[in-house]
Amino acid sequence: MEPKKTMLWGGFEPWSRFIYFFVLALCFLLFQQGDLAHTTASSYAYLHQHFFDFYEYNKKLWGGNDYLPIIYIFFALWNVPLLLAGLLTPEKMQVPVVAAISIAWAKLLPVLFFFGSVKVIRNIAELIPEETDNGKAKAAALFATAPIAVFAVFIFSGYDVIGLFFTLLGFYYYLKKDYKRFSWFFSVAICFKYFALCMYVPLVLLVEKKILNVVKFMLIGLLLTGVQIIAYSGSAVFRQSCFHLALGKATTVFDGGSLLSILKMCFVLAYVLGCCYLYVKKCASDHEWKRMAVCTPIAAYGLFFSSVSWHPQWLITVMPFFCLAYHYVKNKRLFAYMDLLGMLAFVWICVNAWPNNVDVSMLSHGVLGACFRPPPLLMSDLMCIGLVPVFAVILKIYLIFPILLIFGEWFFSETSRPRKVGNGLLFARFCLGTSFFLIPALLCAFLPLPLASKLRAGAHVLRQNTAERPGAAELAIGESVNRQREIRPFTATSNGRSAVPVRFAPYARQKEGAVTCERETATGTGI
Repeated sequence: MEPKKTMLWGGFEPWSRFIYFFVLALCFLLFQQGDLAHTTASSYAYLHQHFFDFYEYNKKLWGGNDYLPIIYIFFALWNVPLLLAGLLTPEKMQVPVVAAISIAWAKLLPVLFFFGSVKVIRNIAELIPEETDNGKAKAAALFATAPIAVFAVFIFSGYDVIGLFFTLLGFYYYLKKDYKRFSWFFSVAICFKYFALCMYVPLVLLVEKKILNVVKFMLIGLLLTGVQIIAYSGSAVFRQSCFHLALGKATTVFDGGSLLSILKMCFVLAYVLGCCYLYVKKCASDHEWKRMAVCTPIAAYGLFFSSVSWHPQWLITVMPFFCLAYHYVKNKRLFAYMDLLGMLAFVWICVNAWPNNVDVSMLSHGVLGACFRPPPLLMSDLMCIGLVPVFAVILKIYLIFPILLIFGEWFFSETSRPRKVGNGLLFARFCLGTSFFLIPALLCAFLPLPLASKLRAGAHVLRQNTAERPGAAELAIGESVNRQREIRPFTATSNGRSAVPVRFAPYARQKEGAVTCERETATGTGI
């Protein structure tokens, strides 16, 4: 009898498993982007019994919350053990060891949902027939080693994977034609991030042709979102902030009559026409229907990400369907190579679009953040901003590449040859893809100052002229209107300080207005 293979690493050597988990652990300990800290800290309000004034309470502390309550409820429940251990008191949270524990604990929640998603993808893959004779696609292992997925969870520390987990559960029951569970799991997924709706709508139209039944599915999909909106509709802060971020992203589609805006509108129109096509489409076989079901999310998300100002952690939502699309691709090797090019384009764009935010600066917010000094370089110093337009085009192609490849192989069916992805290429894809971020980040952090100064004239300012600040000073300044005054204390531990960092949060959008900065002593005397 053939020995039972492990869920993820069947057929892999022990040393490759060790390297895989070592790299994941390294990313887990070293990096964190501030969104996770903001969300988990906001969730403490529920633990302190601020159930109905949640948004008002956090408006004063953290500048506001952009998501529905379900995200914060998940993190609040997850943080109950820390509350019971007495680690969430303001005094203990200032202790570096306790802060590191809270960060690690917060990061662990998305990690668990990541591996839960791997398991669900494996179950989904068993429902999809293999079209080619070049070996099983190993969709679960492909997702677990996908560089962009690893970046989203272990480096960026994003929690969109929680909503993705429920999306995958819904898709699993969709393929099993259990449409009741499909709609309810998607109702949960849409609560976490509204763009799960972009995938839900075309999937419904693919299987349901009666208008009344389509309306029923839509109502179920939006039900849990509607319940939360109604529950907090009496909160003025909630009404102002609930759709603030989503509307901000959506309005980037309508940013005037520029060529870029027209192109984005074409993507929106293509999405609408695609939904109309799926509504009238009648699949000739169950096999064709499943292929359409796998390709539909790729097309929907590809058009969506091309139409708005996307967020770095969003791209994990399409990765499972890329991996499932391997079932329908002959040249799986070319697909794996494109994963690497897509990851390089993704990193190059991120470090230039969000400098000192989604780059080496995430080291200072990680579990081991207290061990790192400010870096003398930013990753944008190593990755030329002039190449961003080129990589932007590459990324857009990558986001719909599975569909392009499937269509191309169908069109050139006589000449296309099957090429499988072996374990060696799968492992190399993971190592090389993650190194596109890890190696530049570590170079920026540890490059000797004389060498760094040759690459960046102000390297000494970044490394040396940063004041040490208590935890409260890490808060980003929130919305400031009507000459509102914000105070951020700092302590200079040595002479010669020429720079004090102040964190604003424009959320990757252009802001207009004047800011006046004044320095005062602890007694209020201007200096």
